[in-house]
Amino acid sequence: NTAFAAGSSIKQGRELNLNIFKNILKIKNLKKFIQLSSVAVYGLNKSSTFKNPKPHNSYGREKLFHEKYIESNFKKKKIDYKILRIGHIYGCGFSLSRYIHSCERNKKFKIPLPKTQSNFLSKPALVLGILATLDVEHKNYISNLIDNPNKTYEQLFKFHFLDENNF
Repeated sequence: NTAFAAGSSIKQGRELNLNIFKNILKIKNLKKFIQLSSVAVYGLNKSSTFKNPKPHNSYGREKLFHEKYIESNFKKKKIDYKILRIGHIYGCGFSLSRYIHSCERNKKFKIPLPKTQSNFLSKPALVLGILATLDVEHKNYISNLIDNPNKTYEQLFKFHFLDENNF
C-alpha cells in the first residue's frame, strides 16, 4: 500500500489505501495476507508499548490505522493476516545508509545515543523475515521485524563507516 501518494493529502492517502484493502478483501479464496507496517507506530513517546503504540506523526498514525483496519476486516473474512512492523531499512541503495555516510564526512558529527539499541533492519534480514513469516503457523498476529541481534547506533554507524559499499 501507499503511505501517501505524491501530492496527496493524508485524507486522500487514507482513501487510496482503504480502496486497496477493500479490493484485496474481494479476492476469492484469499487465505493469507502479509502487511508491511512500520515501527513508526511506536512514535517517540516513552509510554508507547507493543500493545499500546502511540505514534507521534501522521505516517505512524496511518500505519496504525491500517493495522486496525486489517485486524477488524480481515478477521471477519477469515483471512489469516500477519502484520510486520518493519524497522528502518539500511543497506545499499537505501536513504538511511546514504545519510549515515554523509555523517561520516562531517568532522563534527557525533553518533547520537551510541550505546542505545536501534530499530534498524538490514535488507537481507527484511527478505528473510518476510519469507519466514510465510511458514509461521500462527494466525492473525503482529510482529516487529528488526535486526536480530539488535545493533546499537554505534555498531551501525561503524558498519557503514568501514565499508563505502553499504550505501
